[in-house]
Amino acid sequence: MKTIKYLFLIFILASCTGGTGSSVNPGQTSTGESSTGGQLGGAPPSTRPVGGNDQVSCTGEADMDGYCDLCNENGTGTFNSLRSQTVTLSGIAGQGGNDVMYRPGVHPLKIHEIETGQNQGKYADPQDLDSNGNPILKRLDFYNDSMEKAYQSLKNDGTTYVRIKVMPQVFPADDNHHCYDRNVDAHKSEFPYTKLRFRIHRYLMVFNPESELWEQKKSQFVETTDPIEVGDCGSLVKIFQFSPDEEDREKRHFTMFSIDDVRSDLRCQQGGEGEHYCPAEFNVKRSDCWSIILQVATDSTHFFKGLSRN
Repeated sequence: MKTIKYLFLIFILASCTGGTGSSVNPGQTSTGESSTGGQLGGAPPSTRPVGGNDQVSCTGEADMDGYCDLCNENGTGTFNSLRSQTVTLSGIAGQGGNDVMYRPGVHPLKIHEIETGQNQGKYADPQDLDSNGNPILKRLDFYNDSMEKAYQSLKNDGTTYVRIKVMPQVFPADDNHHCYDRNVDAHKSEFPYTKLRFRIHRYLMVFNPESELWEQKKSQFVETTDPIEVGDCGSLVKIFQFSPDEEDREKRHFTMFSIDDVRSDLRCQQGGEGEHYCPAEFNVKRSDCWSIILQVATDSTHFFKGLSRN
């Protein structure tokens, strides 16, 4: 009888102690430096327990990860699905170069081939590739069209919530510009990253009715994320709305965000014991691609399952 009581007590203590993952908040990942390199793929779990019967879904798919938290009691509402988009870009443009930046409005790609010569006044949309995987050059007025799409997607009276899911590193062929700014002559890294971290900024964009162009009026650093492991989602990033100046209040405006200064745990994967760039403090090189799924919720969309607006 005593033996049964002791076994029961051990079971209870083990259940209460839990594993290392029990200290991670919903939607967040551990920032511990231990990791295993050289691994690609592998299907991550689609849900993680939060408490009770709630589940935080982290599939990267809008229908799987979002639910209508603001619908009425009959389950109906006018809210759009959670927005989800795959973004694959390269790293910094070399030593002392400008960081590659992603904005929902697709910021013009600034490389010398586009700024000078026969391609002057054109830009490349990283999501628009030709049959060979090369970016298609467009006139800059197309950029204004993409900003209009960003306005329709992000115009919002309340907070914009952003969540990033890190995907396995992409290794395109040397003659394939899959990440659109990749230096094909540089050497790719031998080991893939297992963690990435990102810097987030926000911007006030105002439409000028005279020039019929979108103009950036304000900018502000939001936060640097914790390192996020491959196949996992980071915590929610809150993008609060900018208040336009009095002269711009009657104009169309919205708050946009950007992702830049992408850093990885590449040095850790190369076997550098005690490497001070761990766990994710080394700029992703131009010869390497990084890939994420970006999820965005506004006050007109569904929200993330298992999480709440606050």
